[in-house]
Amino acid sequence: MDKIEIASKTLQDRDSVNMCPEVEEEAIEGLKFSACLPREMAVHLLGKRLQDPYAVRRTLRERVRFVS
Repeated sequence: MDKIEIASKTLQDRDSVNMCPEVEEEAIEGLKFSACLPREMAVHLLGKRLQDPYAVRRTLRERVRFVS
């Protein structure tokens, strides 16, 4: 098993509910009250808004074919 297959298996074994997308700085600045929010809270808020555990779980269950 190569590194890509191991990484793929590791992702499949994780709970998709705990997976959050990385939040871009521009997204934080685009929040209506960004000046009032601590950065950590803004990142958490946006991460939860963008999170889609059902789609992640469905995508990770798709059949994968590794060709090298």
